[in-house]
Amino acid sequence: MTDTVVIQLPVPPSANRIWRIAGTRLTKSGKRAPNVIKSPAYRAWQDEAGWILRSQRPGHISGAYDLTITLPKVRIDPDNAVKGASDILVKHNVIDDDKLARRITIERDDAAEAMVVTVRSAA
Repeated sequence: MTDTVVIQLPVPPSANRIWRIAGTRLTKSGKRAPNVIKSPAYRAWQDEAGWILRSQRPGHISGAYDLTITLPKVRIDPDNAVKGASDILVKHNVIDDDKLARRITIERDDAAEAMVVTVRSAA
C-alpha cells in the first residue's frame, strides 16, 4: 500500500462523449429502454490510458482518498476529467472505489503536457 500516487495520463474525452445509445433493450419488467454503451472514443481512451497507467506502476491507495487532477491547456470542462480519471483508477485497482473520494480538486497548468492525477490516502 502507498500513501501517494502520482501519474500522468492523456486527457479523457468530455463526459458528453462517454456514452452512446445503441438501440433498445428489454428491462426486467418487459419495457423497452435505451441500450447505453461506452462510446468508441471512451473505450479507446481507456485502453490508451490503461497502458500508460500500468507503465508507471502506481501502486494502490486503500480506503478513503483525496484526488487532485491537474489539467494541461485543453478545451474541456474541468469537471469532465473527474469521471474518466476516477474510472481508470478503479479499473486498474489504484483505488478501491471512486465513492471513497473525500476531496476532489481540479487545477489547470497551461505548461503541463499531460493530465496529472495525484491520489493521496485520506486515512
